Amino acid sequence: MLESETAATNMATSTSRALLAAACAAALVGCSSTVTGVALTESPSADHADVALMDTGNYRTTAGPPIGKAGKNAIAGPALEAMRMAPYVTGPWVVDSALNKPEAVPTRPLPDAKSLTLVLGDPFHRVDGGPLPDIAAAHGFIAGFSTARSSQPPDPPQAMINAVLRFPDADAAAAAAAELVAKNPQRGTAPAEPIPVPSHPESTASTYTDAAGSSVVQSFTAHGPFVLYQFVRISREPHHAALMAASALDVQEPAIDRFEPTDPAKLADLPIDPSGYLEARTLAAPDRKYAVLNTGVYAPRGALHFERDPIESARLFETAGVEWVSQLLVEVYQTHNAAGAARIVDRFAGDLSALPGVEPSAPVAGLPVASCFEQPVGWEPITNLAERGYKTSKWHFACVARADRYAYIAYSDTETDVKQQVSAQYRILAGK
Repeated sequence: MLESETAATNMATSTSRALLAAACAAALVGCSSTVTGVALTESPSADHADVALMDTGNYRTTAGPPIGKAGKNAIAGPALEAMRMAPYVTGPWVVDSALNKPEAVPTRPLPDAKSLTLVLGDPFHRVDGGPLPDIAAAHGFIAGFSTARSSQPPDPPQAMINAVLRFPDADAAAAAAAELVAKNPQRGTAPAEPIPVPSHPESTASTYTDAAGSSVVQSFTAHGPFVLYQFVRISREPHHAALMAASALDVQEPAIDRFEPTDPAKLADLPIDPSGYLEARTLAAPDRKYAVLNTGVYAPRGALHFERDPIESARLFETAGVEWVSQLLVEVYQTHNAAGAARIVDRFAGDLSALPGVEPSAPVAGLPVASCFEQPVGWEPITNLAERGYKTSKWHFACVARADRYAYIAYSDTETDVKQQVSAQYRILAGK
């Protein structure tokens, strides 16, 4: 598993080269020099930026004020607790690497019962959870996190949701799980039938056949103050889905045991930005109209839930030394050093350029380290994507760039706007 304490990538091969790289990073300017007897390449911190040429439109170009605590907002505290849980929630790709297609609707923090509506139903068919969210609320639901993925051709059709729901104590979780099982509404072509979850007698699961003929298994497990929930759909016999639920529990149970819950009375004291400063340095829409529930600052393992390819991103985060990921209008990746940021930009640019139908876009004036792309076919307006969280796949224009130890990516409907975003974000991070 990726750890936030991953050792920094060591890019220096001598004391002189290390000092040179540090000086370049601090200045955030292009830098080159010569050390007697040592052949040097350009420091990764060199960006050759010229802010005089940049068009930032109406976007701010300086960092915002320090971000405070959750306060008395009824949703903020639970939402931040849900985000804290994210690194300890097992992604479906851990169970089966074929489960790698993002499913944005059920991948989210769960700060209240309303947010459980689709997660506890069948979000793949837009079927809500019926009475289940209210049942969770009646038992004192505090917060949770849900993550979902599906397969892509040529792999056989399958999908999984894995969610962790937190309650006040073990008794409340056990009572909630029992009632959720007892009152789970019928959704299939016939009533659901009980099915065992292999090696997990503590779990209660049922199976039904959906309208498409797929086998569906829903599993509820009380585990300390948590209810662990799996929804698995598979185009095979039900016991295969039950095996997948069991595999998820094998990893999920010990993972959530490592999570340290916040005292419910102290949720208001949770910092909105656990990094202390990254959110204030991340570009937001001027009116915040594109803000969605999963915005905020995540630890690396938590951020994997929102990545296009979490398996490859986990490796990238490890080698690049990612410390925090901020998601607002722009997504910013804070790494240990400029070399790590350069590694992320190179990888993201390569991934975007390799997507079917994607074409390179014109350079960003004043920012040669930026790479921009257009997806002429299959994109949707960002106003829709913000609500659904599909920016990473349904974008029209995208740009990746870096500033010192920060890498970032921006999306927009228009080429002018995405380049204004990427220019403004550079100036915020570089302090220019």
